[in-house]
Amino acid sequence: MVWGQLPGERGVKKLFKAVMVRRADGERGAYAILFAILIVVLFIMVALAVDLSDARARVKENRNRVDFAGLAAGQVLLEEGPWEACLSAWNFIKTNTPGFPTLAISPCRSIENTDILTQPAFQTRYLDGDEGCDPLNGYEYYATGDEPYEVIFTYPVTDAQLDSLSSSDRSVDPSFDGADPCERFGVTMVTDQGSLFGGIVGGDGIQAPATAVIRAFQDDVIEAPVALLLLDPVGCTALEGNGGGSETGGVQVYPSGDVTGTISVDSNGTGPSCTTGGGNYTVDIRGSGGGAPGRIWSCGIGSDPVTGTCTAGGSIELYASTGGLCAGTACEQADVDLPSPPPGHLYPQPVSLRSRRTRAPVDHQFNCQPYPPGDEYYVPSAETPATEVPLVDCDDPESVTGQLDGDADGYTTDYIDELVAYVGTSGRPAADAVNWSQYPLDFTGTLPTDPCRVQSGDTVVLPVGNWFINCSTLNINGRFEVQSGNVVVQGGVSVNGQFLINTTSHLGTLPSSCVWNGDDRPDGICPTSFEPFDYAAGTGASYLYLRSGNLAKGGSGGIIRLNGVMVYLHNGRIDIGGGSAEFTWIAPFHGTFEDLSLWSESSGRHLLNGSSGQNVEGSFFAPFANPFQYQGGGAAAQLKAQFLTYRMLAGGNGVLRMAPDPERAVSFPMFGWRLIR
Repeated sequence: MVWGQLPGERGVKKLFKAVMVRRADGERGAYAILFAILIVVLFIMVALAVDLSDARARVKENRNRVDFAGLAAGQVLLEEGPWEACLSAWNFIKTNTPGFPTLAISPCRSIENTDILTQPAFQTRYLDGDEGCDPLNGYEYYATGDEPYEVIFTYPVTDAQLDSLSSSDRSVDPSFDGADPCERFGVTMVTDQGSLFGGIVGGDGIQAPATAVIRAFQDDVIEAPVALLLLDPVGCTALEGNGGGSETGGVQVYPSGDVTGTISVDSNGTGPSCTTGGGNYTVDIRGSGGGAPGRIWSCGIGSDPVTGTCTAGGSIELYASTGGLCAGTACEQADVDLPSPPPGHLYPQPVSLRSRRTRAPVDHQFNCQPYPPGDEYYVPSAETPATEVPLVDCDDPESVTGQLDGDADGYTTDYIDELVAYVGTSGRPAADAVNWSQYPLDFTGTLPTDPCRVQSGDTVVLPVGNWFINCSTLNINGRFEVQSGNVVVQGGVSVNGQFLINTTSHLGTLPSSCVWNGDDRPDGICPTSFEPFDYAAGTGASYLYLRSGNLAKGGSGGIIRLNGVMVYLHNGRIDIGGGSAEFTWIAPFHGTFEDLSLWSESSGRHLLNGSSGQNVEGSFFAPFANPFQYQGGGAAAQLKAQFLTYRMLAGGNGVLRMAPDPERAVSFPMFGWRLIR
């Protein structure tokens, strides 16, 4: 072809074919490059996933270490001082961190913040110079030579530092976190772990940080409710939460308002039933029978009993624990370490209880009385040989008005003993018979064929007033209602129908001498006085006294409604079946038995089955119940109840969820130390 001429048909075809060949070769090259890029991206993603998974595992390990180190510091912070607390935390980390450098220098001997050379070292501030704690300034002390770890102690911990060290978004709560920064000690541990694959893409590694803040109580008389208290002084298992067949059973304590959940166990774990490594501990999530593990939780502020969300801040206190550890017969660390379901099975890590809580605050509030020296009130043990624990003598010989109740002891606040003496053992209360009506003798309505057997279709409505029920056992398959008043039953009550007390409004009131006025105690029980129930108005006060026998309810057919009622069982127990029927039991709002739902003297098993219709509020005191058992297939969310009993067993797929109202519960001195972050 001559230059400048158009190519012929043949030339055009050759040219087109050459161009297409070059384009196809180019596309194949582009796909190869794209595939190589995708392989690299995929490899990076897998590498990051491996590194992040390893980092999460390291964070969990470090979190356990800082929690324990903080607890170790808390035990000695107030009694022995910051220097000893620092050494205790450091020794725990050194001893329990695999591969920790043996030549690392403790933060207790380091200069504050390491780079500010003008600041005194921890040792200078709290040991050599003994400058003491400055609550306005929180200092950080770094260990040196501790690579690949980084250990930082913070003391004191100011409110601002508490916020920065917290993994949650809740604000500082002085009632829980304390108002004194010198009561707080912070532990931070960071692992600078090498990246398995991240270095390929230019990464230097991943840090695994964890922080804990402990608070040691400076005041041994901080009053707060204990949601669940187990009084067995030596035995195992004092608290058991087994999972039944699906790991769902157990006990969960939730906060109410700004008061966090607390579980306390008085047993020292020395009874014959306690065996180290043998499955018998003071607290156990499986029980001696084995089976699926249950859940025992004590949850912090922000937790929700409806959804079952449990966050940090609660406390499980064990008298048998030494140094805040699951050792010996206190508990099994494996129960704490079970990873799922979140936040775990035994949560949080139990802490040491410095001394037994005992039942003394309950007696002081409802049955205060003198005890001769050497003859104090005792908590007997069901163990063989028996063990007894003396209680503190009651220090309230008379009310603030100075009036005595006429008893030989000169005490006005032995309310339970007064009630027992007043009611007597048979018939209408003899001292006040004129103020009591008797069923069936004084009942003017239509009586059932057998007055003590209210059959299905029968209705008995007792009008407003005090009633003595002269039945060895009142069997209810129909409807038995007491509109309002105090009730004494010669025997027990068995309900498969409807049993209702305090259903009607009226003009009755309690005498002012029978009502708590702040911390001023009533002068007596006023045994014939009662108050109509109105939940919204916070009124209602009466009692149900069973001289002999149980308070029992059948399954789904039985309905019990006790509005503003304290139940006293002289030698019986409660036996409450489950099902969907209503079960309402609300403690009195006023009177000598304000906030007390149950006082039982029986050592038999007390049974409360789970029910979707439960509405329970107040303090349940069964100091000899062996055990107090909760079971059933449904979770009982938001029971506003406080349980104070000898032993407790919860399981059978039933979850006992408690969130007691702090205004409606017995308060106990809070002391010792606990994790607050």
